[in-house]
Amino acid sequence: MLDFLRKRKRSWVIVFIIGIMSFGLSLYFGTGSLIEDPSLGTVASINGEAISSSELDRLVTRALRANRNNQQINEVSLRLSLLQDMIQTRLLLQEARRLGLTVTDKELSTAIAETPIFQTNGKFDKNLYLRLLRLNRVIPSEYEEDRKNDLLINKLLDIVRDSVHVNEADIKEQYELEMAKVNLNFIRLRRNNFVQNATASAEETKTYYDQNQEELKEPLKVSVEYVAYPHTHFSDKVKVSDKEIEDYYKENRDTKFHQPYAVRLRHIYFRIPEPKGPKQKEKIRAKAERILAQAREGKDFAQLAKDHSDDFSSTSGGDTGFLTSKDILPELQDTAFGLKKDEISGVLESTNGLHILKGVETRKEKTKTLDEAKQEIIQTIKTDRGTQQAVQAAQTDRGLVLEGKTLATVAKERGFSPKVTPFFREEEGLKDVGPEDAFYTTSFALTPSELSPVVEGKKAAYLIKLKEKKEPHLPALEAIRGDVTKKVKEQKAMKLATEKAESLLSELKEKKDIHKVAKEHNFPVNETGFFIRSTTQIPRIGVLDGIPIGGLSLSSQSPVANEVYRVRDTVYILAFKDKQAADMEKFENQKDTLLEAALKARQESALIQFVEGLQSQARIDIKTEKLTS
Repeated sequence: MLDFLRKRKRSWVIVFIIGIMSFGLSLYFGTGSLIEDPSLGTVASINGEAISSSELDRLVTRALRANRNNQQINEVSLRLSLLQDMIQTRLLLQEARRLGLTVTDKELSTAIAETPIFQTNGKFDKNLYLRLLRLNRVIPSEYEEDRKNDLLINKLLDIVRDSVHVNEADIKEQYELEMAKVNLNFIRLRRNNFVQNATASAEETKTYYDQNQEELKEPLKVSVEYVAYPHTHFSDKVKVSDKEIEDYYKENRDTKFHQPYAVRLRHIYFRIPEPKGPKQKEKIRAKAERILAQAREGKDFAQLAKDHSDDFSSTSGGDTGFLTSKDILPELQDTAFGLKKDEISGVLESTNGLHILKGVETRKEKTKTLDEAKQEIIQTIKTDRGTQQAVQAAQTDRGLVLEGKTLATVAKERGFSPKVTPFFREEEGLKDVGPEDAFYTTSFALTPSELSPVVEGKKAAYLIKLKEKKEPHLPALEAIRGDVTKKVKEQKAMKLATEKAESLLSELKEKKDIHKVAKEHNFPVNETGFFIRSTTQIPRIGVLDGIPIGGLSLSSQSPVANEVYRVRDTVYILAFKDKQAADMEKFENQKDTLLEAALKARQESALIQFVEGLQSQARIDIKTEKLTS
């Protein structure tokens, strides 16, 4: 249900950017008819309004064409999914018409004209519009009818959205609860401390072996012989002439050695959510003006960016780093380059949304002189030439091996030492090779005794020869008995640790004193330190699964957790120690963002309930036999 509502918010631009219909989103659903043409066949009816097989077939064909490279699509599932979308569309259109909602020709033409993909230099281009429809095999009348239906549905959904309200008291109470900090005491029981009390009989070992064969399988492993041709071996011998240095400098002076004028800014970005109507823009602009006023009153701009900006730079206080003209949107350039240090712009508008900028510093335009760039040029030429020579040497030696020489012989003639690896897994890697993905991919693609092409790595070129390959297999029990026995003992030790933890928890629930219980059983008590209650990542413990929404509900009135928690090979008993109230000054700074998020969540919930309500009251008849025909 939620997927459908999200689809309704998608822009038609997406359809034309990818040049096809997205999976599950029809290019047009059609309006249906109260009188079905018998020759077409009816696949479903909604309150007496028919959906024909031909309409569904048309959407399925478009979806399959759009996803022709996806071999995983099940056509029956696809038909059912698209039919559900069509049913929901019909229900919404029927309700919109029942309420007397309409879309005028002017509203339709304005919506189409404002679609960016149909524009050239910001203005509607009719020829472009018709060409894009033609490329997507869509008749203009079909597209316009569906766009009209889309606008009508959005009018209906706007009524539902506008009926939802959020007040500050609601989110303030939720914020106080979820953002309060707690400090917990805990007792930690490690599995390894119970292994000595765990036993594993021969029968238990055999049973574990039989029941966990996939886990015990040895993965594919290979052993290879290889020769490395280090780039530095060749680059260290490269001589660079003054003429080469001068030529390189002349060729790259205006690019590599030129530093253009740049500005460093702080940036607060306000995204205007879809659909980008006047209401939405006005609402976001009002918020931006409030934040601007706070910034000009002296509030920390970096903190305002962290609290309110929708840009990725928000985590660093809106710091953009140095930007040149090619990095900044054209409509923001004049203001960005005109700001003085600590000067704050007004609210600026771009095609992306709204912006507030603050000047931080500027960097002058500069071109390095030949003397300043000389050492960098020498190193670049030596590195490039050394890399090329390493590859060329490997290519030459590969030819010699193919003519009959051994890999070891050609390596020694170069002064290199050939190496033979132990058996290794692809994801395991080798210490002498390091993180060279191409080396490992090539090694596992070779057949026995096959010599690889030259592998170009980050620090060396390689020739690789597969010596031996071990296919995935289940070792005989006797070969891995020790490992299997260890696993049985660890499994039993984990059970013992959990049982002990549960026994301690029962005792703690009676005595309410974690220090007393721990002392009686010779366990130390640790504490987490303060953390935000709603997080699942607990300091000094890790991520706890099964925590309810809002976090652990431990308090002075209810100080003991209801259950023990397991993180990997350790079991924890948790008890409340202390709390800190939520930072309400931070709440005031984030209030607008929190209100917006809460309103969006409630609106989404209201939309889901609205559509579910329409479905529950509707007469829906689906001809299931037509879905597979």
